[in-house]
Amino acid sequence: MQSVARISLLREAMAAGDMQASLDVLALIRAEGYPTVLLRPLLASCHPRLDPCYIDLQLVPAPLLLAPSCPAALASAPLDPLQLQLAHGCDPATFVAVHLNAVLRGERALYAGLPAIEIRHYRQLVKLSPRRHWLQQCTALECLSRESLSLESAQGRGSPDSPLSRWQASRHDGLLERPWFWIQGPGQEQGTLLGLALAVDGVMAVKDGPQAAALIQDAARHVLGGGAHYLLWNRSEPPPASWSPLIRGLVERRGQPLSQLGGPRQEPGEMRPVRFSNDPALLAISASWLARREPRQVLGLMKHWLAGPPPLDRPRMALELQRRSDPPLWPTTHQGLLVLAAPAAEVERLGRQQLQRRALQQALEGGFAQGVVLDLGAGAGLDVAGQLAQLAATAGPDARVAAFTGPGDQLAASAWEKLSAQLSWDPHQLLCSDEELIWCQDPMRIGQRQFAAPVTPWRLLSRGHLPGLVALPAAALAGLELQPRYHSLHALLKDLALQWLERGNAIRTLPQALLRREPHSNPTVMAIRTPSQHHPFSGDQLLELERITRRRSLPWLSPEGRLIPGPCRGSFQLRRAPSPTDRVSVIIPFRDQAALTRACVESLVEQAGATPLELVLVDNGSTEAEAVALAESLAPLADSRGFALIGIRDDSPFNFAAINNRARRHCTGNFLLFLNNDIRFESAGPIEALLDPFAFAGTGAVGARLLYEDGSIQHHGLAAAARQPHDILSPGKGLQPGVETDPFTVLQLQEQWTAATAACLLMRSEEFDRLDGFDERFSVAYNDVDLCWRLTAQGRAVIVTPEPRIIHAESRSRGDDIAGEKRNRLARESGALRRRYPSRFQLGDPLYHRFLGPASHRFEPMPLPERPLASSREQLLYSWVRPDIQTRGRHFLIFVHWDVAGEVRPDVIEQLRAYRRHAVVAFVSAAPTLLEQPGAMARLRELCAVVLVRRNEGYDFGSWKAGISFCRSHLERISRLILTNDSCYGPLHSFDSLFKRLEASNADVVGLTESTAISSHLQSYFLAYGSRVLRSALFWEFWDQIGIWGSKVELVRDCEVGWSTTLVDAGFKLEALYLAGEHGNVTHTHWRQLLTELEFPFLKAELLRLNPIRQNIDSWDSVAAAINPRVAQMIRDHLAQQQHAR
Repeated sequence: MQSVARISLLREAMAAGDMQASLDVLALIRAEGYPTVLLRPLLASCHPRLDPCYIDLQLVPAPLLLAPSCPAALASAPLDPLQLQLAHGCDPATFVAVHLNAVLRGERALYAGLPAIEIRHYRQLVKLSPRRHWLQQCTALECLSRESLSLESAQGRGSPDSPLSRWQASRHDGLLERPWFWIQGPGQEQGTLLGLALAVDGVMAVKDGPQAAALIQDAARHVLGGGAHYLLWNRSEPPPASWSPLIRGLVERRGQPLSQLGGPRQEPGEMRPVRFSNDPALLAISASWLARREPRQVLGLMKHWLAGPPPLDRPRMALELQRRSDPPLWPTTHQGLLVLAAPAAEVERLGRQQLQRRALQQALEGGFAQGVVLDLGAGAGLDVAGQLAQLAATAGPDARVAAFTGPGDQLAASAWEKLSAQLSWDPHQLLCSDEELIWCQDPMRIGQRQFAAPVTPWRLLSRGHLPGLVALPAAALAGLELQPRYHSLHALLKDLALQWLERGNAIRTLPQALLRREPHSNPTVMAIRTPSQHHPFSGDQLLELERITRRRSLPWLSPEGRLIPGPCRGSFQLRRAPSPTDRVSVIIPFRDQAALTRACVESLVEQAGATPLELVLVDNGSTEAEAVALAESLAPLADSRGFALIGIRDDSPFNFAAINNRARRHCTGNFLLFLNNDIRFESAGPIEALLDPFAFAGTGAVGARLLYEDGSIQHHGLAAAARQPHDILSPGKGLQPGVETDPFTVLQLQEQWTAATAACLLMRSEEFDRLDGFDERFSVAYNDVDLCWRLTAQGRAVIVTPEPRIIHAESRSRGDDIAGEKRNRLARESGALRRRYPSRFQLGDPLYHRFLGPASHRFEPMPLPERPLASSREQLLYSWVRPDIQTRGRHFLIFVHWDVAGEVRPDVIEQLRAYRRHAVVAFVSAAPTLLEQPGAMARLRELCAVVLVRRNEGYDFGSWKAGISFCRSHLERISRLILTNDSCYGPLHSFDSLFKRLEASNADVVGLTESTAISSHLQSYFLAYGSRVLRSALFWEFWDQIGIWGSKVELVRDCEVGWSTTLVDAGFKLEALYLAGEHGNVTHTHWRQLLTELEFPFLKAELLRLNPIRQNIDSWDSVAAAINPRVAQMIRDHLAQQQHAR
């Protein structure tokens, strides 16, 4: 009733022309959240030109909504008149009347230096950003006006918390950069000058043991920072500058710790195995290799590599130096030719002389040897093919690579170096790269990175996807059939790339953004765009693209296939004409829930087109009468459309893969459609829409965009999520089609992915059979992903179409995999998928850009790595060392503790008592209040050789660091260093079995259990380091760098997950003693097996206190009591105490 009164007051104020009263009432209405849809009719009368969707007090300030009927309201408008004058050339009144709609639609920028962005999309970005609190006081348009100072030029870093951070220059390429250092060996007194030739980042003199130790320490620091390489040269004069991209490319291609380039200066090649050479030679040594070496080993390598072994003496080199595997590689030397391709309009506007200056400037910026102009309009009388042939001929014998840019584009400073490093070792490929945009008239406004995915024939056909800086052998241009002239560089590149692929050549997409595209003079179909960028091509350019695409598509299409213009300008959709042999067998498993399955079948029959269907209903153990009789009751409906219907009873335990495999035997169609029974079709001709992508001859499977009941996207393709706890990313999930999906071209088109869900998946029967169907080891989850990945391994494409409207009530028939045995089964199947496809979960999905966030459904860039806020300090308050401590030849164990009340659990005392039989024990507590308990401190001194109490800083890793630092003098000749903590209850079993397993291991680092979540790593609650690790600089550098992190999640990623990866990369062997290879947290999922079968001594405290993944632990008490009733009672008592405290 109060809202109705407010509206009445607003009507009266507006009728009376009382502007201030109107604004006051609107402020109250906005604060109270009055429904916009009810307010719209009244405000629409004030601003009839405004699109109704923008008459919203959350989007537009009230004064702008009232201004057309009440001009005085502009005095309260929160916009800058000078900024409006600069951007639109008008006063605020004219802006509101003429330009406001275009700004809200994202067709014009609000202010100069701001991107044009649809206001509802911008509001969504604000809601997802750290500035979300702005929306409580301000409308979205007001928030946007505040952004004018947030965005900086390409030289600045911008504001990382801005909702418009996507429009700032990306810093992600720095993640791929590794520093290079020059090792100044004996007789190389001018090391700095020598290294300068190869543009290294620093020089280190190494002539004796201390300098070798400093080199190793430096390498260890760089390993922990991401890596580095060190160069060793066997001459006193500088190496040729042309060797710089060669050695860098060789290192990247081989990925080995030691790579050697050598031979004549003008014709060097790879030298395998690594060895002394009388010819000039350059050795690249990885920081990981150096970090695990001792000074004498480094000096030995340098001596033998630089001077050769003594006569008749076999060199004592590491195995890596002596092993021969693949034959050596021989590079191709070349220079780069930058081709500035200008359409006729740009040639006329700028003139050839100005364009030539731009070509030379771009070549200089990108490191190319030459820059030339290509007149796409053939205005000088020579057609495009003739110009390219002439350019290649006049460039000289060494200019074998042509790279293409547009007139207004810019290049990354390292563009040619990146291209050359790849092409030197594989010259028979076409390279392209990622790109950023010059998104406004200010050429320094760089951003809107495209995160361009790898090129495929499908993507090239559908949207001319050939991003960034495109380079290929110049000689190859002469053999292509090119048009006399082109209206755009995009058309030329699409034409030559389709021919390039047709001839069996490869296209590789570099992840770096080597091009900054100016989209007006060099238009393309952008992957990430704003409304103002929806129409990049002119009419002539679109017609040309259509002609080229139709002509070049013939080798790629099936006989039934054709192309039509797509929903994005410059894109194309595929259409497939019906074939007389078409018959689709639709397999729908179900169990009970007859109404759900009936709705699925009825919607399919109702919306189906002319394609013959065979409906195969698989009753997997229904007990409800209606479900048991479902197939029979639906037969008349199917018969009315001439569709066959087969009912199958399958009472086996639920296994989605096996059920579909068995059902396939009953199918007669040449296509199989796997369909969940919670699917509902809501648009006509869904089968035909699913068949359309088979117009492409390389299509192996087709999935569909699936929507939740609220209309948001549930599925639009799947990608592997690298280094994440989850396995699979579903890009676009949760977005509402329309405003939220418009920025992302791949969500508008039929698009290629590596996998699609089998909730609605169409395949040719023969291809399904050739793959032997679903792998039945994936009983519920990931069987579809595995099937698709096996299909793509055979060169077939998986396509997802957005065209049919399909609702998916996901998992309504089975429930979600969230707890207990369901969670464990999901973990087992997840682990199996990760073991089968390890590279996808380490390196990323092969069809997805590596810098896209693996947890983002909105194609957001991955977060840049966080760093510790500060170094973790010892912060010691108390220290005690047993006077007669003896550590030589023994294990040394550091046990860390924390408790909010400073109490030491009784079972912790038992653990310390048990540990002292096997190791020298140091106890480190981060609970200062422990000092107030003299009895506990006395017990600790009785059981331990070292007792430390410190302030809590850096979590357990901070305490381990403090313990290692304090005890360092006692660690010189120990057998192993064991780091453990109080996160486990125990010991339920004797430690004898654990230490017997430990003694039997020959690994350098031993943990009790491992996890494959994020990436395979040993869990940190118990780690034993062997002597090889303890002697390495890497170990000590790691602990020296332990810091204070902003979140425990980031600490675990860096210090637990990342540390295991670093150790493996450095060549150390890691081993888990219990249930190695199992996926998930086995201390939770396999607690019973660990205790009853493997004599595992612990129960995780988190499992019993929080049970975060909802395991069945009802019997833990009886299981533990049967093994060790005394410790079991301690655990019960402590849990009761914790419960009482809460």
